[in-house]
Amino acid sequence: ITVDGAIELASTDEPATEATTVSGTTVQSSVTDETQTFRFSGELTDITVTDGEAAVMLDGEQIDPSEYGDQELPPHALVIDGVDTDGPSTYSFEVDGTVVKSTYQDASIDDGDVIDGTTVRGAVYNWIDAYWFDGDITDFRLCGDASVDVQHNARDQ
Repeated sequence: ITVDGAIELASTDEPATEATTVSGTTVQSSVTDETQTFRFSGELTDITVTDGEAAVMLDGEQIDPSEYGDQELPPHALVIDGVDTDGPSTYSFEVDGTVVKSTYQDASIDDGDVIDGTTVRGAVYNWIDAYWFDGDITDFRLCGDASVDVQHNARDQ
């Protein structure tokens, strides 16, 4: 969810531990059976549901997420796989386009992984992190034994 003001989690329920604030204007999260409530200022500019379906309510009324913003996710995937490693691996990378967290290839979305503009920092150990991105990867650093796979035009495969 992206707004042109500030956004924060309004609920104190358990989903609070799963909500990831990407920046002051964007929140990325996942839900199954529960509800998450966010408080924001300004206008709602984008809602993207990446996997599955969700009922989205604004001021108590259900809205159609396709009416807000550009729904097309970036085409390329970057997957950092720490499943078969002997210890944790940390990574950072930067792209010259957009980047968003992903559940591609059963990746987790972790609160500890940070997207700051076009720069990403995170860690894997016994799990996979994945990101959709466009543009080019301009910098990449890995400390550890995780494997890294970059798939261009992954959505077309």
